[in-house]
Amino acid sequence: MIRLFSFCFEVFLAGSFNLVGQTTNKEAEDALAKGLKAYENNKVEAAIKLYTKAIKLDPDFAEAYYNRGEANSY
Repeated sequence: MIRLFSFCFEVFLAGSFNLVGQTTNKEAEDALAKGLKAYENNKVEAAIKLYTKAIKLDPDFAEAYYNRGEANSY
């Protein structure tokens, strides 16, 4: 019984770590992708606005926070 519980807990943890920083919100993903493209083209202010849009669409979207922070430090 303890082995089964331990196995289930490990599977749960593995699945949880896979979701950290990701989003299921398609609009937020699109805003992030556009922000990354803008940043690649040295349009930093546009990228920051797009990252902020992604964050507003999904406040738990860690990747958008990270990229906005990187762009703000540019």
